[in-house]
Amino acid sequence: MFRSVLGLIACSAFSTGIATAQQISYNEGVIAAFRVSSTEYVAHYSPNGRDLSGGACLYRGSQPVVAMAPYRGGVLTALLNATGSSIYFSPDGKHLVEGAVRVYEGAAVVTALAPFSNGVLVGLCGEGGCRVLFSPNGRDLADGRVVYEGRASVVSLAPFRGGVVASFVGVAGRPDLNRVVYSRDGQSLNNEACELLYEGRSPVTFLTPLRSGLMAVFGGCGPDGRESKVLFSGEGARLGEGEVCYSGRSTVCGLIPFRSGVLVAFTGINGDSAKNRVHLSVDGYDIVDGETVYEGTSVVTAMSQFSAGAYPDAALVGDPLNSWTAVRSAAFSCSPIGCDPGEKCGKTEGQQIRDAVIQWASSGVIKGDPVDQWATGAALKIANPPHNATPTRESHQRFERMDRMNRDLERYDRFSRTG
Repeated sequence: MFRSVLGLIACSAFSTGIATAQQISYNEGVIAAFRVSSTEYVAHYSPNGRDLSGGACLYRGSQPVVAMAPYRGGVLTALLNATGSSIYFSPDGKHLVEGAVRVYEGAAVVTALAPFSNGVLVGLCGEGGCRVLFSPNGRDLADGRVVYEGRASVVSLAPFRGGVVASFVGVAGRPDLNRVVYSRDGQSLNNEACELLYEGRSPVTFLTPLRSGLMAVFGGCGPDGRESKVLFSGEGARLGEGEVCYSGRSTVCGLIPFRSGVLVAFTGINGDSAKNRVHLSVDGYDIVDGETVYEGTSVVTAMSQFSAGAYPDAALVGDPLNSWTAVRSAAFSCSPIGCDPGEKCGKTEGQQIRDAVIQWASSGVIKGDPVDQWATGAALKIANPPHNATPTRESHQRFERMDRMNRDLERYDRFSRTG
């Protein structure tokens, strides 16, 4: 199992001698880590998601990058070495290893990495088996709480609707049995504690939240097992029955959300192992016909969201709707927003909403632009409860408050543009 997991992670690129790359969305740009040769690896930053190999160099060394994840305004970078793997945290994302803090060193190989609930989830696989650990502060990952332990390896993790989705390969030691599960609270990834989203022969190699649903990459498809498929489930359930966004013999070796769409990496274009591309789909549907933002011999071997906006649930501290309600009330009573209690602010409604949003955004409740965050799903766990949830009076009240918040933010957005 350990050797098969390594093969899946490498996407067969390490053994071919072809240049390889890992790509991650970084704020409004992209970080791409490339395998230049068997002894040289680099990582570059592209500020606009184009020319992925031409930006500033953030890393150069002899160890390949096998995973990255956004965390608290910086980036976590996992490297494969001769004895296992290591993970570094760069607070600003400008220097991925040199000057960064090492938060993990061990014999196990990192198979997945994701921010969650102000902390970090890491998937590890070694000769003794596989684990997923959770560190509440992103430090000392090896001492994190065990949320999964077993024979199957987790190859993809992502925050989703306040919980976590995880893709397992080799369930019960069977290479033909693979699963995707959803944990509502992220506290346990054991199957009995989770909702089953997929079970089948094809491994799900990448999971990406998109709008209110999930996009999944399936490998080993077709009669000969050499096809890839990308399916989108608007409900975030029954992933194998989702809408087909791509099906073909070019292997999908990477998928991340970027802005309002996705970046998709392909290898083996038209059967040529040296021909590789990354497409930008602005809406997640036109994957094949999307804009080509990279083409070359470098193979993308893994991808992970980097920006706070790409992982909205992970950026939240507390309940955004409750926080907004309190700040909005304070703003309209003119108490903490530049006026003494009981005084009239002398501000228009748009100005009051603007000031409330600024205070809300700076309070630590939510990171990044609040309008963008909300529009891209910062409160998906509120706006999109589990598909089998039963409506209650409380949930109806929350939806009413959410509608008011949406209207407030829309007016704030208009006011910000017009002054």
